[in-house]
Order: sequence, then structure tokens, then C-alpha cells
Amino acid sequence: MAEEKPNSESLGLIPEDLTFQPGFDMKTVYAALFVGLVMMPGAIYLGLVTGQSMAGGAEWVTMILFIEIAKRSFVQMRPQQVIILYWVAGGLVTMGGKLGTGAEFFGGPFGGLIWDQYLIQSPQADGLHQYIPTWLVPPRGSPALENRSFWHPDWIKPIVLLVTVIVMQKINGLALGYVLFRITNDIERLPYPLAAVQAGGATALSESSQQREGWRWEVFSVGAFIGIVWGVLYVVIPTLSGIFLTETVELLPIPFIDLTVSMKGLIPAGIMGVGTDLFHLMIGFVLPFWIVVGTFAASMLVNLVLNPIMYFAGILHTWEPGMSAIPTQIGNS
Repeated sequence: MAEEKPNSESLGLIPEDLTFQPGFDMKTVYAALFVGLVMMPGAIYLGLVTGQSMAGGAEWVTMILFIEIAKRSFVQMRPQQVIILYWVAGGLVTMGGKLGTGAEFFGGPFGGLIWDQYLIQSPQADGLHQYIPTWLVPPRGSPALENRSFWHPDWIKPIVLLVTVIVMQKINGLALGYVLFRITNDIERLPYPLAAVQAGGATALSESSQQREGWRWEVFSVGAFIGIVWGVLYVVIPTLSGIFLTETVELLPIPFIDLTVSMKGLIPAGIMGVGTDLFHLMIGFVLPFWIVVGTFAASMLVNLVLNPIMYFAGILHTWEPGMSAIPTQIGNS
């Protein structure tokens, strides 16, 4: 196998000889079915276990698994098809917020329905569940909830409403998104630093599918190995220990180390913590330097200066000593 020499012309994330071709065909349809039937349930479960988004890792894992299956079926994937697969995987396993709750869910749109069925059956909904409309979630006591299955007529109205809203949001997003794309890409010419990472990863996977791995695949493999090792320490050990042991073993707190309670005397009403997700560290190497500096400075200004000032001024009156990060954030909002 000929090895690609990393000269000055080949170090671009996207090959210069890459032609413009459509990427949507039956291969991407099969990939979408693979994501929806295989990867999305796992993304929902891992999101509920770890309390944070699995989208970044799940997208690439999905692409690698599908491409390996395609290679063993003697099917090659072009970079355009890999990009479409990346978008499909990202759209189905991404994290989304439930409007008005402050809760975040995983597994795409249906992740919100998991919250709805939990809410209506929870003790907090006693006395209120009869006022929750059936077009949002089946009523308490419904066989759809007792059997824990979406395959029930009581879910028809919530699912139809959900799909309708998604289609309308996509139409709005594509219409306004195209206008903003032309402004930011053609007129302002913004750099889009994370887009280069996605394009480079897609190019590396497509080269692997075509049996011509180069330096892009080597870089991708090193990053994947780092992610696997961190995932074993960060996710696999707590998950398996929670299943087989009496206590969950966490080498690092998930999803962050909470320092809010420890620093309550220095920064009242301030939120302080250290994220333990490797994604936040890696993304700092990609973003422009001054964006990272500005984000850090703004966070420090709010938590070290503004929040204590507003607390002593009586504005943030709901905060009390001993509150951790999440209650403090809710109380300050």
C-alpha cells in the first residue's frame, strides 16, 4: 500500500483534487437507519448514565462502525457520503434541551419523550398529571407507560406533533441558515475552526474506506486511541461498577468537580468547578486563542466579581451557603 507523503501540498485537511459530488444516496439512507436503530438507544442510555452529551464521541463511533461494515461488504464511501453520515449521526444522538425545564436529554427528539413519560409518572406530578394534555404524553396509567413502549396508539398524537415541529424547525433552520451561511462564509469569511476538524475526520475515514490511509488516518487513530482510554476510565468503569458492585466507582466526578460549596466563603453565589470531560480540553486546542481567553475572562468576571456583588446587594437573594453548582445556577437564573 502506497503511503502518502506529508508534503506541503498534502497537509491540507481536504484533498485539493476532491471534486464536487452529491453525497446523498441509498448508502446514506442505510447509514441513517443504522444510526436510528443501533446507535440512538445507546446514546440515550449513556446520556442518562453520565449526565452529559455523548454526541461528540457517538458521531465518530457511528461513522467508524458503519464504514467498517461497508468495507467488509466491499463498499467504498466517498468523503461527501461520510459528511452526510456525520450530520445524520450528529442530528440523532445530539443533546437537546426540554423547553422550560432546564433539563437536557440525549438521543435526538425522542429523548424528550423519555422525560415526558418520567415526569407524568413521578411523585412531583401528583395532583397535576391530570392537567397534562394527552397530545404531549399518554396519561398516567396508560398501557403505553406501563409497558414502557412507544408502540402504542396513545403515543400517536405526541409523536405526530413532535415530527411536525421538527419538520417546521428544519424548514426554518435551512431557510435562515442559508442566509446566515452566505453572510458569514462569503462576506465575512469567518474561519469555522471546528468545521476543519469535521472535514479532516471525514476525509480520513473516507480514505480508510478506499484502502489508502495517509497521515490523516494516523492522526485520527491517535485521537481515537486517546478517546478510548479516557472513555474506559471515565464512563466504562463507573457504568460496570454500578452494575456489578454495591457502590459506583468513579475515578473522576461526572460531569465536573464541584468547587462551589468549598469556595462559598470567598465567592458567595458564585459557581466554580472543573470539567472532567476530555472534550472541553481538546476543543480548547482548536478554538482561536482569544475566544478561549475571552470565554475564561467572562466566566471569571461573572463568578468572582459580579455574582458576589449582586448577592451582597440583595439581588441574588435565593442563594444560601452550602448550595452546590446546579442549585446555585438555578437560584441565580
